[in-house]
Amino acid sequence: MITANEVASAVGGLNKRSRQPIPESLKRNPPLYIFNIYEMKHTRGLGSLGTFHVPACEPGETYSKPLVVKGEFFDEFDRGEGTLGWTYETGADVAKAILNVGHRDGADLSAWGVFLSESEKPTRAELAAAREKLTSKMREVLAAGDALALQGDSGLAQIQSIHRKAAHYLKQHRDWVNAEPVEMRDCHGCGAFVKPTLPRCPQCKAPFDLTKCRELWPLEYPAPVRGNKD
Repeated sequence: MITANEVASAVGGLNKRSRQPIPESLKRNPPLYIFNIYEMKHTRGLGSLGTFHVPACEPGETYSKPLVVKGEFFDEFDRGEGTLGWTYETGADVAKAILNVGHRDGADLSAWGVFLSESEKPTRAELAAAREKLTSKMREVLAAGDALALQGDSGLAQIQSIHRKAAHYLKQHRDWVNAEPVEMRDCHGCGAFVKPTLPRCPQCKAPFDLTKCRELWPLEYPAPVRGNKD
């Protein structure tokens, strides 16, 4: 069993490890600023670099308060032989990782009105470019909502708040925006979305209410034949 003296000695050894100073030549990058022109806030976790929160744009404002990204990020690591070193990331690289530009799974924040600026106050050109990207994204989301609405009740059940927000943002009228949510269930036979009041699935005809199915379609759902008793 390790003794208290041995623990103290080990900890003391760690504390005595030589830390290399951060080169002054690396401390030259100015901070960067990430802004948001839409009402949706975002959070991005980047491991040891930290978790970053992009504020939402408040109602009536043109853009959000900035997320300030410092010019450089340093992370200490053990170099062995009692010395510690530093890993280095520029603020520009970290800012790009926060925006996640180029990803198509919805994680590209630049598509949602989030943008990077070198100034504490964004330029008109930066704001115009962000609005253009956001408008393009909202058109894509609205088209997805339209496609779901064409599928009938099963599609309407999959319309989410972001589809409705896209219609509001683009000032487009859609009947499905104010439609009451349709309660649906998964078919145990094929997985289709169907109304829970139906006696069977309209896709694969799997029965939900077998008694009702036998009343309506006796040839398709015959009652079991009981064996003769002696």
